[in-house]
Amino acid sequence: VLFAVARENDMDVELETLCLETIFGALPRGVGSRRLFVNASSMLLRHPVFLDERNLTSINRSHNDVVIEISEKEMVDYSSFGDTLTAVRGAGLKIAIDDAGSGYSGLEAILNLRPDYIKVADSLVRGLEDDPIKREIISSLSAIGRRIDATVVAEGIEREQERDALIALGVEYGQGFFLGRRELLPRDSLRPRHGARARNRSLLRGFVRGRGGRELRPRGESGGRQEGGRDVPPR
Repeated sequence: VLFAVARENDMDVELETLCLETIFGALPRGVGSRRLFVNASSMLLRHPVFLDERNLTSINRSHNDVVIEISEKEMVDYSSFGDTLTAVRGAGLKIAIDDAGSGYSGLEAILNLRPDYIKVADSLVRGLEDDPIKREIISSLSAIGRRIDATVVAEGIEREQERDALIALGVEYGQGFFLGRRELLPRDSLRPRHGARARNRSLLRGFVRGRGGRELRPRGESGGRQEGGRDVPPR
């Protein structure tokens, strides 16, 4: 609802800026060693303040394993993203296509962005074991991922049958309630590291003036879920 209101009032960039400021200005200590996926619109990514070298460097310094997710549902001219991708990747950030298979220009997005991650939309995962067309689409995305050296991640896995069908199609990574539910971090881990909030706010403030269960299974594992805080391997 909040983002819908922001769009209606032409304040998309300001709201996304506030989200980034909150994320990178006060990162909990508990996520320091984990890969961090952050959603961002194409409008934000092409904004000159976001692309400022100091800003990108600050994001990388706040967390050295950040993946920027771009939704395939956006109607974007991906062919104009060359300079943006060069700047983002040059700062050590990675790119993911979110909701792959559900949007307007899936293959075009993969062709032009050459993402590090392809996240298969949960609408394709839901009930795929009984739908040969869904399985064919996911199999094709998996094959493309291997060809361009992109990791394919299936979203919204909620049943064992879905997990097993995905593994059979060559998808090695996934997220969803079947694999593990969201975990609350201890309260004391939510305190910002000393100086982090002020440093990031000073760099991100220019935006306003100028105008994602467990994410991935560890590589090498075939999948699993959590019970009582410990990993349970697949059957």
